[in-house]
Amino acid sequence: MPLHAPTPEPATPAAVGRRRARFAPLAIGAVLLGLIGAILTPVAPADAAVPSKHDWIGGKDLYATSVLMSQRLGTASTVYLTSGESGGDALAVPPAAAAADAHVLMVRRDSVPSVVERELRRLNPRYVNLVGASDVLSGRLWADVRSILPRASIYRVGKRDRVDSALQLADHVVRDNGYLTTAFIIGRNGYSDGLATGNVAARMGAALIPAMGDPAAWASRVAPRLRDLGQVFFIGSSSVLPTAYLDELDWRISGQVERIAGKDRYRTNAAVIQRFVHGISADHLFLVAGNGHGDTIGASLLAAEQNSVMMLSGRSCHDHTAVPQQIDRLAVSKVTGIGTKFWITSNALRAKICGSGYYAGTTTRFAPGTQHLTNVAEATTFTREQRLAGSRYGTFQGGTISGRAGVHTIALPPGAHWGVLQATFRPDEEWGSFSVETRDASLALQAIPIHDFGDAFNGTGLLSTTDRLDPPRYVRVDADGSWTLTVRDMRHAPMLRWSGNDDAIGLYGGREAWITATAVVDSVSVTEEHFLYYSDLWLDADRGESVSGTLMRGPSIVVVDAESFETGEADRWRISVRTK
Repeated sequence: MPLHAPTPEPATPAAVGRRRARFAPLAIGAVLLGLIGAILTPVAPADAAVPSKHDWIGGKDLYATSVLMSQRLGTASTVYLTSGESGGDALAVPPAAAAADAHVLMVRRDSVPSVVERELRRLNPRYVNLVGASDVLSGRLWADVRSILPRASIYRVGKRDRVDSALQLADHVVRDNGYLTTAFIIGRNGYSDGLATGNVAARMGAALIPAMGDPAAWASRVAPRLRDLGQVFFIGSSSVLPTAYLDELDWRISGQVERIAGKDRYRTNAAVIQRFVHGISADHLFLVAGNGHGDTIGASLLAAEQNSVMMLSGRSCHDHTAVPQQIDRLAVSKVTGIGTKFWITSNALRAKICGSGYYAGTTTRFAPGTQHLTNVAEATTFTREQRLAGSRYGTFQGGTISGRAGVHTIALPPGAHWGVLQATFRPDEEWGSFSVETRDASLALQAIPIHDFGDAFNGTGLLSTTDRLDPPRYVRVDADGSWTLTVRDMRHAPMLRWSGNDDAIGLYGGREAWITATAVVDSVSVTEEHFLYYSDLWLDADRGESVSGTLMRGPSIVVVDAESFETGEADRWRISVRTK
């Protein structure tokens, strides 16, 4: 049965600017202490350094570069066209494009560049969205697109201004993901802040909205769309995003309002990555010049689609170590520059510090005797619920390991705060015990997601974390026989099954329903971990009993624990779901 260790009272986090917590759906989680603990725990070292491998994605101009990034994605039935001459509307596009599995291409105000025309013909999308009012993308452009794609349905997103475009794009996120819980607010002149945050918003399925004009009028305009969100983050200092906007919105909505800012755009970018990107499954990340040149909007989407991140850099070096430290933390093997070598040089990709040498990286340390996972490839296709699970709980490089009887301490991959624990066990004798525990950086027990007695085990458990605990750093396996363990991010969680053997987790994406658990063996328990809200579902049934409760409208994670104390009897369970 999955167990949780007693939890201490949560520490009060230090927030930049004002912060409220009137609403708290599963919070994204505090990560800083766990990351520091992972680095500072005085134990055995492992090699680490900023990657020396680097390359570029860059064409002769921003239009050609947008095509190169489009070509690195798969096919698409939807394309968003953004202005290469006035980029403000484009900042809010990546989350909507990611939700729709769409591509982003740049065009001129009145025409489609020939390189983009060829890409549109190759993709032959069914839907084309022109982002921006007619003074941004004109009627002549519309006609040009129609001549290239005579059968496509063409729509304009945003007929008034950038705020109108952003609000409609937020509606697109809701349409394609089914929900929206988080929004990022950027300043009218905070282009670089918006550029870097757009990638994080795309990873999370969040909205990105500019603050402009009279603060009270702006807040009255956007509040109806943001009123029910759990979290709204203002990105950037008060010099680029005045406090008046935060104050005017704060009292109009029920959710948490917070400012995230550094002393410059690079520190702000690093703070956003630190807060929201626990880990990535890609072996590379992207750097763009922080001067805000426009061929990087597509890179924001590309990074999200490849489960990577995009960060800001100086053209030839970094002013300080804020961004290199994040590159180091995410443990990638390659850095890709967006644009040509003129826009971002090899020195920047190699993390050269201006006026100094290259950032050397840190050495991660682990407890003595720690074992390490062997990387496994991620799946290539995902259901809607699996994709949403990745957006909600983050991604990381999965791994696997196996062993014999004994106690084994295993390091979790960087960023593994939520995930799937797939395990098998076969005892050396007729009967044996098997458990998988999660532990923090100091090896303190956090939870026991897998705990089994019997003759064999083949099931799944939930790797999880909460605001009341530091992120898990290790798993500890205690087995009376041979075992295997695979740790993967939540995109690899299976869909909910109606019967099975041994512990299991499953994703549910249906409507609110009655769920009934039947104990085929000695005991069965069923709990629910909802993506957005607290769920009090907890069903316990003894052998022969059936117990029912309410399963919330998805998406959620259903956790099933079954236990038999009879030798040779499988830990069988059965559930049924009936829509209300």
